[in-house]
Amino acid sequence: QDEMDLGSDWELTAGVRYDKYSDVGSTTNPRLALVWDTSTHLTTKFLYGKAFRAPSFAELFAINNPVVLGNPDLEPEVIDTFEVSINYSPSLNERASISLYSYKIEDLVQFVTDGTGASTAQNTGKQNGTGIEFEWMTEVSKELSLFGNVTIARATDKNTDSDVPNFPQQQIFLGIDWTIFSNWNLITELHHVANRERAIGDPRSN
Repeated sequence: QDEMDLGSDWELTAGVRYDKYSDVGSTTNPRLALVWDTSTHLTTKFLYGKAFRAPSFAELFAINNPVVLGNPDLEPEVIDTFEVSINYSPSLNERASISLYSYKIEDLVQFVTDGTGASTAQNTGKQNGTGIEFEWMTEVSKELSLFGNVTIARATDKNTDSDVPNFPQQQIFLGIDWTIFSNWNLITELHHVANRERAIGDPRSN
Protein backbone atom coordinates (compact mmCIF):
# COMPACT_ATOMS: atom_id res chain seq x y z
CA GLN A 1 0.00 0.00 0.00
CA ASP A 2 1.16 3.55 -0.72
CA GLU A 3 -0.16 7.04 -0.06
CA MET A 4 0.57 9.89 -2.46
CA ASP A 5 -0.15 13.62 -2.24
CA LEU A 6 -1.36 14.80 -5.65
CA GLY A 7 -1.72 18.43 -4.61
CA SER A 8 -2.72 20.54 -1.67
CA ASP A 9 -6.26 19.14 -1.66
CA TRP A 10 -5.88 15.65 -3.21
CA GLU A 11 -4.53 12.40 -1.80
CA LEU A 12 -4.41 8.95 -3.41
CA THR A 13 -4.10 5.69 -1.50
CA ALA A 14 -3.41 2.60 -3.61
CA GLY A 15 -2.88 -0.98 -2.53
CA VAL A 16 -2.97 -4.57 -3.71
CA ARG A 17 -3.46 -7.87 -1.88
CA TYR A 18 -2.37 -11.29 -3.10
CA ASP A 19 -3.59 -14.55 -1.56
CA LYS A 20 -2.71 -18.12 -2.48
CA TYR A 21 -4.65 -21.13 -1.20
CA SER A 22 -3.46 -24.71 -1.52
CA ASP A 23 -6.99 -25.86 -2.41
CA VAL A 24 -8.53 -23.03 -4.50
CA GLY A 25 -5.52 -21.28 -6.06
CA SER A 26 -4.56 -17.61 -5.96
CA THR A 27 -6.41 -14.29 -6.14
CA THR A 28 -5.17 -10.70 -6.57
CA ASN A 29 -7.26 -7.77 -5.35
CA PRO A 30 -6.45 -4.03 -5.79
CA ARG A 31 -7.90 -1.08 -3.90
CA LEU A 32 -7.89 2.67 -4.64
CA ALA A 33 -9.05 5.68 -2.65
CA LEU A 34 -8.92 9.24 -4.02
CA VAL A 35 -9.70 11.87 -1.36
CA TRP A 36 -10.49 15.49 -2.18
CA ASP A 37 -10.58 18.11 0.58
CA THR A 38 -13.36 20.01 -1.15
CA SER A 39 -13.57 22.73 1.51
CA THR A 40 -12.79 23.31 5.17
CA HIS A 41 -15.76 21.23 6.32
CA LEU A 42 -16.38 19.04 3.24
CA THR A 43 -14.49 15.97 2.03
CA THR A 44 -15.23 13.94 -1.10
CA LYS A 45 -13.99 10.38 -1.56
CA PHE A 46 -13.85 8.21 -4.69
CA LEU A 47 -13.32 4.56 -3.79
CA TYR A 48 -12.74 1.33 -5.71
CA GLY A 49 -12.07 -2.05 -4.23
CA LYS A 50 -11.94 -5.69 -5.22
CA ALA A 51 -12.33 -8.47 -2.67
CA PHE A 52 -12.94 -12.22 -2.53
CA ARG A 53 -14.42 -15.03 -0.48
CA ALA A 54 -12.73 -18.41 -0.59
CA PRO A 55 -15.11 -21.41 -0.72
CA SER A 56 -15.78 -23.08 2.62
CA PHE A 57 -14.59 -26.59 3.48
CA ALA A 58 -18.12 -27.96 3.06
CA GLU A 59 -18.56 -26.25 -0.34
CA LEU A 60 -15.33 -27.86 -1.50
CA PHE A 61 -15.32 -31.32 0.03
CA ALA A 62 -18.77 -32.37 1.35
CA ILE A 63 -19.39 -35.94 0.10
CA ASN A 64 -21.50 -37.61 2.79
CA ASN A 65 -24.55 -35.37 2.42
CA PRO A 66 -26.94 -37.08 -0.04
CA VAL A 67 -28.59 -33.77 -0.99
CA VAL A 68 -25.74 -31.22 -1.04
CA LEU A 69 -22.33 -32.10 -2.48
CA GLY A 70 -19.07 -30.16 -2.49
CA ASN A 71 -16.93 -29.38 -5.52
CA PRO A 72 -13.09 -29.31 -5.17
CA ASP A 73 -12.81 -27.35 -8.46
CA LEU A 74 -14.51 -24.23 -7.05
CA GLU A 75 -12.84 -20.84 -7.38
CA PRO A 76 -13.16 -17.86 -4.97
CA GLU A 77 -16.13 -15.53 -5.27
CA VAL A 78 -15.05 -12.01 -6.30
CA ILE A 79 -16.66 -8.60 -5.89
CA ASP A 80 -15.84 -5.20 -7.44
CA THR A 81 -17.18 -2.15 -5.58
CA PHE A 82 -17.35 1.53 -6.54
CA GLU A 83 -18.33 4.32 -4.14
CA VAL A 84 -18.56 8.10 -4.03
CA SER A 85 -18.86 9.54 -0.53
CA ILE A 86 -19.39 13.15 0.55
CA ASN A 87 -18.65 13.91 4.21
CA TYR A 88 -19.70 17.15 5.91
CA SER A 89 -18.52 18.14 9.38
CA PRO A 90 -19.36 21.74 10.29
CA SER A 91 -18.11 21.25 13.86
CA LEU A 92 -16.69 18.66 16.23
CA ASN A 93 -20.24 17.99 17.45
CA GLU A 94 -21.90 17.42 14.06
CA ARG A 95 -21.20 15.31 11.03
CA ALA A 96 -23.14 13.92 8.09
CA SER A 97 -22.35 11.93 4.98
CA ILE A 98 -24.03 10.66 1.85
CA SER A 99 -22.68 7.76 -0.19
CA LEU A 100 -23.60 6.30 -3.57
CA TYR A 101 -22.26 2.85 -4.35
CA SER A 102 -22.48 -0.03 -6.77
CA TYR A 103 -21.03 -3.52 -6.83
CA LYS A 104 -20.69 -6.50 -9.11
CA ILE A 105 -20.21 -10.07 -7.86
CA GLU A 106 -18.95 -12.91 -10.07
CA ASP A 107 -18.55 -16.65 -9.45
CA LEU A 108 -21.01 -16.81 -6.55
CA VAL A 109 -21.11 -20.32 -5.13
CA GLN A 110 -24.55 -21.84 -5.67
CA PHE A 111 -25.82 -25.39 -5.34
CA VAL A 112 -27.06 -26.59 -8.72
CA THR A 113 -29.35 -29.60 -9.06
CA ASP A 114 -27.94 -32.29 -11.34
CA GLY A 115 -31.23 -34.10 -12.04
CA THR A 116 -30.72 -36.88 -9.48
CA GLY A 117 -32.11 -34.92 -6.54
CA ALA A 118 -28.66 -33.87 -5.32
CA SER A 119 -27.15 -30.38 -5.68
CA THR A 120 -23.47 -29.69 -6.34
CA ALA A 121 -21.66 -26.46 -5.54
CA GLN A 122 -20.84 -24.44 -8.68
CA ASN A 123 -19.47 -20.95 -9.46
CA THR A 124 -22.61 -19.96 -11.35
CA GLY A 125 -23.99 -16.94 -9.47
CA LYS A 126 -23.80 -13.32 -10.65
CA GLN A 127 -25.14 -10.32 -8.76
CA ASN A 128 -25.24 -6.54 -9.30
CA GLY A 129 -26.23 -3.97 -6.72
CA THR A 130 -26.61 -0.21 -6.28
CA GLY A 131 -27.50 1.91 -3.30
CA ILE A 132 -27.47 5.23 -1.50
CA GLU A 133 -26.87 5.82 2.19
CA PHE A 134 -27.27 8.90 4.37
CA GLU A 135 -25.70 9.01 7.83
CA TRP A 136 -25.57 11.67 10.54
CA MET A 137 -24.59 12.35 14.15
CA THR A 138 -25.39 15.35 16.33
CA GLU A 139 -24.36 16.12 19.89
CA VAL A 140 -27.30 18.16 21.16
CA SER A 141 -25.48 18.69 24.46
CA LYS A 142 -22.74 17.09 26.52
CA GLU A 143 -25.34 14.63 27.80
CA LEU A 144 -27.39 13.90 24.64
CA SER A 145 -26.39 12.59 21.20
CA LEU A 146 -28.59 11.67 18.24
CA PHE A 147 -27.39 9.44 15.39
CA GLY A 148 -28.76 7.35 12.56
CA ASN A 149 -28.65 6.30 8.93
CA VAL A 150 -30.98 5.55 6.02
CA THR A 151 -30.16 3.14 3.20
CA ILE A 152 -32.02 2.49 -0.05
CA ALA A 153 -30.55 -0.29 -2.19
CA ARG A 154 -31.30 -2.74 -4.98
CA ALA A 155 -29.59 -6.07 -5.70
CA THR A 156 -30.28 -8.09 -8.86
CA ASP A 157 -29.59 -11.74 -9.61
CA LYS A 158 -28.16 -11.50 -13.13
CA ASN A 159 -28.94 -15.13 -13.95
CA THR A 160 -32.68 -14.64 -13.40
CA ASP A 161 -32.85 -10.83 -13.82
CA SER A 162 -34.87 -10.65 -10.60
CA ASP A 163 -34.41 -9.11 -7.16
CA VAL A 164 -32.07 -11.01 -4.84
CA PRO A 165 -34.29 -12.82 -2.30
CA ASN A 166 -34.22 -11.68 1.35
CA PHE A 167 -32.16 -8.58 0.45
CA PRO A 168 -33.55 -5.51 2.29
CA GLN A 169 -34.16 -2.64 -0.14
CA GLN A 170 -34.80 -0.16 2.68
CA GLN A 171 -33.18 0.19 6.09
CA ILE A 172 -33.51 2.88 8.74
CA PHE A 173 -31.50 3.08 11.94
CA LEU A 174 -32.03 5.72 14.63
CA GLY A 175 -30.35 6.04 18.02
CA ILE A 176 -30.28 8.22 21.13
CA ASP A 177 -27.44 8.23 23.66
CA TRP A 178 -28.33 10.03 26.91
CA THR A 179 -25.95 10.37 29.83
CA ILE A 180 -28.37 10.21 32.77
CA PHE A 181 -25.82 10.32 35.55
CA SER A 182 -22.06 10.11 35.76
CA ASN A 183 -20.99 6.72 34.28
CA TRP A 184 -24.62 5.83 33.39
CA ASN A 185 -25.97 6.03 29.82
CA LEU A 186 -29.39 5.24 28.41
CA ILE A 187 -29.18 4.15 24.76
CA THR A 188 -32.30 3.62 22.66
CA GLU A 189 -32.17 2.27 19.10
CA LEU A 190 -34.71 1.72 16.35
CA HIS A 191 -34.09 -0.63 13.40
CA HIS A 192 -36.46 -0.73 10.44
CA VAL A 193 -35.88 -3.29 7.67
CA ALA A 194 -38.25 -3.38 4.69
CA ASN A 195 -38.93 -4.64 1.15
CA ARG A 196 -37.33 -8.08 1.15
CA GLU A 197 -38.45 -10.21 -1.79
CA ARG A 198 -39.19 -13.93 -1.55
CA ALA A 199 -37.16 -16.39 -3.60
CA ILE A 200 -38.62 -17.45 -6.95
CA GLY A 201 -40.93 -20.40 -6.29
CA ASP A 202 -41.45 -19.56 -2.60
CA PRO A 203 -45.25 -19.85 -2.12
CA ARG A 204 -45.39 -17.75 1.03
CA SER A 205 -46.86 -14.25 0.98
CA ASN A 206 -44.62 -11.17 1.07
